[in-house]
Amino acid sequence: MSPDAWSGIAQAILEGFDRHYALFREYSQAGKTFFEKADWKGAAEASFERIQGYEQRVSETVENIQQRFPDAALETTSWPRIKIAFTGMLLNHWQAECAETFYNSVACRVLHRDYYKSEYIFWRPAIST
Repeated sequence: MSPDAWSGIAQAILEGFDRHYALFREYSQAGKTFFEKADWKGAAEASFERIQGYEQRVSETVENIQQRFPDAALETTSWPRIKIAFTGMLLNHWQAECAETFYNSVACRVLHRDYYKSEYIFWRPAIST
């Protein structure tokens, strides 16, 4: 896998996280508005979407990676480089630790469980430390 693919996978994961976080904030704000208006059904729906959204964004991101980079699951030795590329993209990110968690969720779905190694996933915060 080429350096461009490493960066492409890292970028796809970050875009998936950014989409998740934007929707999470949107649903949170909507939930607040529904609560203030005593719209309990709307509040419950917003809460459901906010919670289920994470799983949905992870699934979308995994599917995107599998379609664009079919060798991502096979070339496991590329994942330390993907992780490094992703870490570099988080230097000025406002939610770096949450983005690292999202990365782990995606990587653990793409990779076989034998490859959940600390070189491939975040086992402690990289940016905040």
